[in-house]
Amino acid sequence: MQDSQTAHQTYLINEEYGDGDDDSEIDDENDSDEVQFLKRQKKEAATKRLVQNRTQTVGLVNGRWTVLPRNYEFPKGMTMEHLINSWLLSDTQTRIPPFCTLNPSQLTKKQQRVYRKMRATMFLVKYHGKEK
Repeated sequence: MQDSQTAHQTYLINEEYGDGDDDSEIDDENDSDEVQFLKRQKKEAATKRLVQNRTQTVGLVNGRWTVLPRNYEFPKGMTMEHLINSWLLSDTQTRIPPFCTLNPSQLTKKQQRVYRKMRATMFLVKYHGKEK
């Protein structure tokens, strides 16, 4: 008896947070089509909310996982201040990590060309920043 109560409590916790993956709840034969549709919408909304709360996105480029989406383009017309901030700090709105953490093998050829230019510029910034 105690095991079934524990299992039921665990299910309620998972259902409350929206990460239970019990699809039988959606496909219950006793529910009408409208009720099943509403349950699916609720589950999809919970999934979308969880995905939006991620700190980073991932994509597949050149057969490798990357933290940038495949179609990501580096911002054009960046000022020096914007480049330094983007190089050292992550962008929480677009969920892009600091550019200094990127690996060229994770980027497309077009992204690699832009990344090399930014890296060379940041090398000069660091070099001149250390000068007295």
